[in-house]
Amino acid sequence: MADLAGALAKALGGASASLLRGRVVSIQTGTCTVALATQTVEKVAYEKDRPPAVNDEVVLASQQDFGLVVLMSLAPRPANPGLPAQTVSTVDPSTLANFTALAGTWNTAPAQLVQSQDFAVSGVWFYPVASLSGKDPDALSSLEIYLERTGGDYVALTLHSTLAPTGVFQPDDTQSRPLRLPLEGTWVQLPLGWARALIDGDARGITARSRTFDATLSTASGTLRFTTL
Repeated sequence: MADLAGALAKALGGASASLLRGRVVSIQTGTCTVALATQTVEKVAYEKDRPPAVNDEVVLASQQDFGLVVLMSLAPRPANPGLPAQTVSTVDPSTLANFTALAGTWNTAPAQLVQSQDFAVSGVWFYPVASLSGKDPDALSSLEIYLERTGGDYVALTLHSTLAPTGVFQPDDTQSRPLRLPLEGTWVQLPLGWARALIDGDARGITARSRTFDATLSTASGTLRFTTL
């Protein structure tokens, strides 16, 4: 309390001030009535952005030129809710497949997803439109994909716009940097712009494909994880 009185005196240009304790009896516009130990005082000022409540125990400053002013309430206040809690949601692929470039064929029941050199075989994930379209890309802080490498070395990922595992495969030209994954499953961060492309329907899925590296991934791979701000 002495430190508070000293700080108050400094703010008042050196004028001496004393601290009192009281209880708020009633609230008026811009002032309140406070019961002290020996008297009740009306028209006690308080800060507009921190008004006390009736029955609050308060600390007051008493100074000759300024009168009584409520400095703070000693009553507990509800915790500040702060920012909304982050939410995490996942979307599983609706279909996974391997696309063989030379034959132009799809295998929709693979034992594992294959990424082979020179884009010969690409492992492809398709995602249900209904599970993506309701998300707000502006509310997201991260997008991740679950990958479980079962063999080979580096994995490279890109988006694709192919609607279903039929016909010509249409991968995006922009690839993620190659990733050397552990042999146990792990979540991998993806560019946040990919989330918008998937949600807006500009992309329909993700593929593991590479000109340089061979790798295999388990069929448990491919789940997307969205985290909000």
